Amino acid sequence: MWRSKYKNKKVTHDGRKFDSLKEKNRYIELQLLVKAGEIFNLKCQPEFKISKGGSLDPRTGRKMPPRKYRADFAYIDKSGESIVEDVKSKGTMMEPLYRLKRQLFVEQYPQFTFLEIL
Repeated sequence: MWRSKYKNKKVTHDGRKFDSLKEKNRYIELQLLVKAGEIFNLKCQPEFKISKGGSLDPRTGRKMPPRKYRADFAYIDKSGESIVEDVKSKGTMMEPLYRLKRQLFVEQYPQFTFLEIL
């Protein structure tokens, strides 16, 4: 049986699948903020291209695909600021791949405020 590295349990709520209970709970909080008019245009699992791809892989000779970063949530707050959120445990914040993707996202999308929800 496959186990999550950080012991997260995948959960479903309102027909949506979440990678952890923490992420599901954050979704419920964000839904309440939408109802209260504090945030708008809530999106779950938005994808952002962080590399264009197309260059040749020297090992295989094939074109490399574009790489994407998938956040947990994106929305616009009451002041008009665009926010991207990633719900994380402390362990996943230290993962080198996550840190690289976070850096590439922040550099390429300065119009977004990036929040890590611990």
